[in-house]
Amino acid sequence: MEVLEARRMMQQYGLKSAIFVSSPVHMRRIKLIADTIFHEGSVRIVFVPIRVEQASQDLFDMTLADYTRMGKEYVKIIWFLMYSPFWST
Repeated sequence: MEVLEARRMMQQYGLKSAIFVSSPVHMRRIKLIADTIFHEGSVRIVFVPIRVEQASQDLFDMTLADYTRMGKEYVKIIWFLMYSPFWST
């Protein structure tokens, strides 16, 4: 909903660029959603992870909580991919 609202506001004010800031864990999903919503290509979008939380780069250094969080993100991505063809943007 937030990305759709951002697109509406950008169209209303004639803006051509946006910065999406979120946790590194959410970046993959946010990029997927934003790329789907802003598919026109006339908008420049930048994705910036917050600095407070560091995403683990090594699968063997991750904790059970990291794997759980990552699994939940992939479930959300799958849900988005399954239902996005039915949305009108």
